[in-house]
Amino acid sequence: MKFLIFLIVMFITLPLEVKSATCAQMAENGYCKNPLYRKIMCSNCAKECNPRGGADSCELPVKSSACSDVATNCESLKYLCTNPTYANVMAKNCMSTCNTCNGVPATTTTTVAGGAATTPSGANAVTTEATTAATTKNP
Repeated sequence: MKFLIFLIVMFITLPLEVKSATCAQMAENGYCKNPLYRKIMCSNCAKECNPRGGADSCELPVKSSACSDVATNCESLKYLCTNPTYANVMAKNCMSTCNTCNGVPATTTTTVAGGAATTPSGANAVTTEATTAATTKNP
């Protein structure tokens, strides 16, 4: 019975804590890279996730038609294209999805304005999941 009361209290207070947390707090606590929260974090808190880089970043590749993917599940894994741990593997197996036709991990980032991405010529480009003002940054 005590356990049941504990569960009820947890399910009532946990959403209140999550709702009151700021984007900065949630990014600091790893919500940007957590698969359960990633989509909503990138939609609502991209400004806090992107500067963290790596798996936290909401930056995704601009798909290329100049080459094709070797793996069949690249689209669902595209967030790993800029993750330092997986960038080399993704560059070789998901060349079209990661825009790495040359086999080099994507490094140049491009953000989207109104859903239209701009790709710098001669660079492997990535775009953010969230719609933001158009800016280009080079690491």
